[in-house]
Amino acid sequence: MKISSLSLSAAMLAIAVVLFTIPASAHADTYTVYNLGDANSTNIYGITTSGEVVTYNSGCGLPGFPCYTDYIDGAKVGTSTTAPVFTYDDGTSCAVPSGFAFAGAATPVCNNGRIGFGSRLNPNGDASGIYTGPTGDLSLIQPFGSTDKLALNSSGDFAWTDGIDEYIYEAVDTTTAITPEPTSILLVGSGMLSLMELARRRLRQI
Repeated sequence: MKISSLSLSAAMLAIAVVLFTIPASAHADTYTVYNLGDANSTNIYGITTSGEVVTYNSGCGLPGFPCYTDYIDGAKVGTSTTAPVFTYDDGTSCAVPSGFAFAGAATPVCNNGRIGFGSRLNPNGDASGIYTGPTGDLSLIQPFGSTDKLALNSSGDFAWTDGIDEYIYEAVDTTTAITPEPTSILLVGSGMLSLMELARRRLRQI
């Protein structure tokens, strides 16, 4: 049985589409951790979807004069006596994953399939420290430490107040999207070019 060029090209295109739609193997998210400064008298106020962290101090310079400080990627970008009018995306409290024991005053926080928490003396034998990431593929972003205040946005950026060293941190999720493999791109291109050439030839024969 002969296979027409048109059928072969269509098959190549179909294979490429299937390869594009097969999920890539999972990889742990990657993070850049920033120290946002001393946590004495200061705590996390909230985090936005874009990763801006706002901290709150009840006596900024003088008692009774609160101040709110805004950070982007670890850099201070502004201070005010009133809370910035942002849409905060702090996540919600949730249970610690099986095999872990959380450490600190704050329970784990979840958002959009991710979790953030501090742990110590884990029954599963994993190291103590600060964990975050997709619930099935956690990353240890800081050894030791505890979490007294947490905020995790839907983009995967995680801020916490560490109750051991008394600093505020933010872990910015720097994971990049996985690009299609060159083989898949080549198959799509070959299939499309073949179909276009066959269509051109048939139009000339009409």
